Amino acid sequence: MKKATAAVLAFLLGMLCLSGCGNQKSDGSADSAVEESSGSALEIDNTDGKDEQIVLENGKTVTVTDDGSFITEKDNGYEWSYLAGTCRMTFPKEWKDRFVVRESSVYCKEIFDKAENTGKLFSLSFLDDAGMLADPQPAALLGVVNHRYVTAVIPSEADFDSDDELLSAEYNDLAGSLSEIFQSTFCSGSDSFKPINLSAYEPATESAESKLLGTWQIPNVLEPGQFTPSVTFRSHDSAFGYLSAENVVTLGAFLLNKNAENYVWNTDNWGDAGLVFTGGKIFRATYYESVPETLEFTVLFSENGASDALTESKFVFQSESQSITRSADDATEIELT
Repeated sequence: MKKATAAVLAFLLGMLCLSGCGNQKSDGSADSAVEESSGSALEIDNTDGKDEQIVLENGKTVTVTDDGSFITEKDNGYEWSYLAGTCRMTFPKEWKDRFVVRESSVYCKEIFDKAENTGKLFSLSFLDDAGMLADPQPAALLGVVNHRYVTAVIPSEADFDSDDELLSAEYNDLAGSLSEIFQSTFCSGSDSFKPINLSAYEPATESAESKLLGTWQIPNVLEPGQFTPSVTFRSHDSAFGYLSAENVVTLGAFLLNKNAENYVWNTDNWGDAGLVFTGGKIFRATYYESVPETLEFTVLFSENGASDALTESKFVFQSESQSITRSADDATEIELT
């Protein structure tokens, strides 16, 4: 039995190192947990039949969930390592013995213990460009992994008896920490990316009254024959497109800032117009109303480098066309799929 336990322990610690060792770094990385715990494991607790819990000599724990996540106890809380460390976030130390992780979802343990798969606090979702526009809207954008946008989705309604005051109080207390947890998350190929609260953004609609919806293009000041990029927003499906090369249209999705219409636009005070998602890149669009009306893009994250036709120019508003076409010679409208 001791040999079997030792073999399981070696396997779990080896897997733990795989989840955090290498080039990825964070303040509470899994590799540091291995260094701290080397030769210090006292026992393995598998009482629930699903999770393996390693109890260290210092009293801290490393939990390996049934589906391969790692939850490492740190001085400041509990670090959840998902997808071999591709996504990492820290739960407050006050969450001790109060949460359950199953696959990409986190639950309130008190509710989960009464009925499995209930009491969901949030789930991680990996979306493509078009998926960023699907309901329900995610609560936070946590990063980009292999051209997929990692979002945290909070349930739109309770999946337990919300009339139970004790359960509701426990759930709401945990939910009150979610914003802090999301900001602790590392879910991208760059540790410089900061999670974005998406509550201020929504897909554009036909009825949305925004000066942002239209065709934007650079002023005609280039030399004859030189490529002139243009960019388009389409309100009925929030499609976004721009010419990344001569007659080559790159598609993406656009979320409009719900507060944009309340901004006072001027040349000194740029406003947040919205976010653009295209090909694993995240851009922030900013806008001011002057003469002429100008739109500028800033790359927030890019797996393929920060510079392209979209970020090399300021675009000037010229018309209200809502279509995205391939070129002047091919007027076929392009669908966002």
